[in-house]
Amino acid sequence: AFLFGNLLLSLIASFLNWNSDIINCTRIFIIYILFNLTGTSIGILRIYNKFKYISYNNIIINSIKLLLCIIGFINKFDMVYFLFIELIVSVFKNIILNISAFYVLHINKLNGWYKCKLVKNKEFFIFNLYSNLVSTLDLPIGHITSFIISSLLGFTELSTYKVFEKIAKIITKL
Repeated sequence: AFLFGNLLLSLIASFLNWNSDIINCTRIFIIYILFNLTGTSIGILRIYNKFKYISYNNIIINSIKLLLCIIGFINKFDMVYFLFIELIVSVFKNIILNISAFYVLHINKLNGWYKCKLVKNKEFFIFNLYSNLVSTLDLPIGHITSFIISSLLGFTELSTYKVFEKIAKIITKL
């Protein structure tokens, strides 16, 4: 995703008529993709009923982010300040989440998992590859429709689309 984001940024930026500021901000924030590895950590914390670690992490990190944003608004910092705050705080949040998962594994004496012999399981590999591919493609596709609608039609139409999208998701779940 990091590689594709960097490779396709110019193409997408020209399609959406982004100016150089938006392109530079996007280029900076693409770095976050490298640190967005939290699925396994969240899974470990859920399996061992350590939801409080996730909650404490979210509360503390988001409180720090709020404080830094208030400081930015008071001092009238530019968009790049807020972008770096979002990037640094989000990366730190994911690092803390991963450390929490390793701590839970250590407490449960599962910290030697990397020493185990690797077993080849073709079905599991295919399932895992397919799941990762689908989730990797779903994220940009889900957001690109919002970019296209808002840039071509406007915010009101995007809001209307989001309402219909949520109604369709509810109907699909039913």
